[in-house]
Amino acid sequence: MPESTFELFFVFLFAVLPCAVAGYYISIKQHRGLISGWDDAKYTDPQQAATVIGNTLMLLSVIIFTFTMLFGFELVPKSFVNYFVTIVIILPVGSLIYVHKKYGVK
Repeated sequence: MPESTFELFFVFLFAVLPCAVAGYYISIKQHRGLISGWDDAKYTDPQQAATVIGNTLMLLSVIIFTFTMLFGFELVPKSFVNYFVTIVIILPVGSLIYVHKKYGVK
């Protein structure tokens, strides 16, 4: 076991699990109220827009879990943190821009 088992568990419990659960509820169960500032009137197809946002959250949880395990078990160098942070920032922002462009009210 790595020395950072507690940190891995902490990231899983407070980052991966909430992202996955929120993504599931938004995407599959269509609980769009979980999205901050959500208004169905702002979108031409609110169900599809919420599905994209929810799927992005679930993908984000997988990425965070994967990179955390890779860093925790020291399978990748610490210099990859920059790439990880870039992906974690660009993915949700890019998804929101996509949803706004494709499903936003014109």
